[in-house]
Amino acid sequence: MEQPASQRLFAENLHPRIFFGPEDIAILRGKATHPRMQAVLKETLQRCEDYCAPGNAAWINTDVDRTALIGTGANCGHLWRKLPDLLLAGLVTDDPRWNRKLVEILRNITTRSEPIEATIFGGGGEHSLLGVLGNQHKLVTLQCGLIPLMYDSLYNELAPAEQQAGRRYLEREVVEPFLQYLLEPGKMRRGGLGVNLNWWEFFPCVASLAAVYNAADARHRGALEMVADVVRRGIHLGVDETGIIGEGPFYGCIETFAWMTAAEILRRAGVCDLWSEEPLLHRLMQARLYYALPGRAETLDHGDTPRRSEMFGAAMMTQLLHASRTGQTAFQHAWEQIAEGNAPVVSMHAALGPLGFWLWFNPHAPPSARLSPEEWPLALGGGRYGLHIFRSSWEPEALYFAFFGAGRDPGTFIHQHVDGGHFALFALGEAFCAGRGYGHTNSKYHSVLQIEGQEPPDTPGNVGQMWRGGHNRAFAAGRFADYAAVDLAWQWCAHWYFRHALVVRAPGAEPYVLLLDNCNYNDDWGHYDWLMQVEPDCRVTLVPDKLFATVHGKKNRLELAWAHFRAADYPKPHRLELLTDEVESPYPKTDWRNNGPYQRLVARLHGYNGVLLAALIPRRSGTAPVTIERLSGHCEFGVRIHHGAVTDTVVVAPIDRRITIGGIDAEATLALVRLTPEGRVIYAAAADAFRLSFNGSVLMPRRGEPETLNEYIQE
Repeated sequence: MEQPASQRLFAENLHPRIFFGPEDIAILRGKATHPRMQAVLKETLQRCEDYCAPGNAAWINTDVDRTALIGTGANCGHLWRKLPDLLLAGLVTDDPRWNRKLVEILRNITTRSEPIEATIFGGGGEHSLLGVLGNQHKLVTLQCGLIPLMYDSLYNELAPAEQQAGRRYLEREVVEPFLQYLLEPGKMRRGGLGVNLNWWEFFPCVASLAAVYNAADARHRGALEMVADVVRRGIHLGVDETGIIGEGPFYGCIETFAWMTAAEILRRAGVCDLWSEEPLLHRLMQARLYYALPGRAETLDHGDTPRRSEMFGAAMMTQLLHASRTGQTAFQHAWEQIAEGNAPVVSMHAALGPLGFWLWFNPHAPPSARLSPEEWPLALGGGRYGLHIFRSSWEPEALYFAFFGAGRDPGTFIHQHVDGGHFALFALGEAFCAGRGYGHTNSKYHSVLQIEGQEPPDTPGNVGQMWRGGHNRAFAAGRFADYAAVDLAWQWCAHWYFRHALVVRAPGAEPYVLLLDNCNYNDDWGHYDWLMQVEPDCRVTLVPDKLFATVHGKKNRLELAWAHFRAADYPKPHRLELLTDEVESPYPKTDWRNNGPYQRLVARLHGYNGVLLAALIPRRSGTAPVTIERLSGHCEFGVRIHHGAVTDTVVVAPIDRRITIGGIDAEATLALVRLTPEGRVIYAAAADAFRLSFNGSVLMPRRGEPETLNEYIQE
């Protein structure tokens, strides 16, 4: 790798060096001339005034014992919320009060001798055992990495005795145990490298090592090289081939923050450049753009994830770091969307706050531009964690459909929901359905096909692990359609259970989604509940005799139609009923996780199997409803959808792929043909297909093996 200029700072034991050097200070100060940065600095300086004003509720009293100063309890200092402000103010202004207060804090922490009684989780347990050093009090003692940053930033203003005290403190409390953890055989706990608990303490440890790093000490050099190895393996375990992080965008923020900040320290120290050496690092950050919901300051509810959280603005500040390293401003603009352009909040999980914003935000970046589908494909999926994300465009009103395969991997084994086959749908600027967020683990809080209205065996409580998941069966991205299929029999303990999704965005109609379920639980009569978690602001109307429903958003709507087997040779016919119901949150009304009761749309299929086709069709205000005709054969069935300007004939044959109705002659699991009012074919798509003809015309010639997704496009 090309050695950065900052390597000299580590080689010659110069400070500051962790995230910036003496040569960077003038550049950082120069940012204060930009209006956007001035607004952030003004708010920051006001908070600093409060920290230095005796009698103010936010005053930092450095005469108290160390627990009272830096602990997490109600009467403690919560310094992780305050130190970023003071560090930034001391860095970019000439007011001596800010650094003076920082020196007082550092003196209290490094020279007083009473023990620090500060933990994040009381009572220990798994949270304490899975961390890097096995006890989160180290994390809090270091105020999430800000104390080594403070030591590094203030080093040249400290008296020699204070420099020595700070160094001894960091070496004793963190660096020496960290060296043992990294370098001594048998010390490192390797099982949780794809789990956030293993990374909570990692950034403070790496920052502490960087703060006291001695190039002449072979253990220090070896430890940084081992840090690079651990980060690599963490990324390899916790991130799939597409960049999806196993724990989802919420807890995954913790891992991402630790990996990205460690990568920056390693780069600056001249150890390695993970940006050029690890393609998954870039894919990880790319996936964050797909998590962001179109036109909304929210992110997808994958895993234990609330759609909004301060952690997104704080931990995902690493998108700013990634933008600065790659030159791709899309990552900065994506962070701005999630953070709503506000001054960055501070989270215990990633406590750089305004300091990190100032270091990596580029106020001179060109204005946000729509992402190009050529550079940023509209479909992301096919990785081992089984999350597929489809968009119709990168516009704010785009259709956004997320489809969950519930992949499982030993590298990431917590925060796993009963969400195999779950989907989320946003379109036309509306949120129509998504999950219920953090701690709502069970299937009843997801948009799935629920067997007999029950949870699958071994379902956990409110917050637990659903160890069984699903497997990807297929994924393909086309020009005007995208397709995915997942195998969910393992999660549901069924004879078989496949769920297919086709997103159609061909010209002539609004993009829409087809969902096909093919489930056989036990070769016997039962019922299958097709669930959709309706957004709180939406209203549902049902037309049960037509198997049709409408979810009304604030302005636009989502129309739904279903079809199922009507084969005459069943002992008794299958029957579908539509209803709505509500489920309560498992948490008390006062709990932040409880946004219930939750409205659900239920299509209850009574039959010998759960084979069901659903069309989810967004419609703009003022447009007429679609009209639906149902088609039925022996082991095939479907719908004809009249959109207005075009008509789609959709037929499915999930049992034997034999399609001979609706004018379609095909060997495929799912086939779609789009016609103009004059009857001219302008588009066709087929999934898991060998061939397709329509009204005698061959659209897709016979193949010797099935094609995951095939398209016919009349140019």
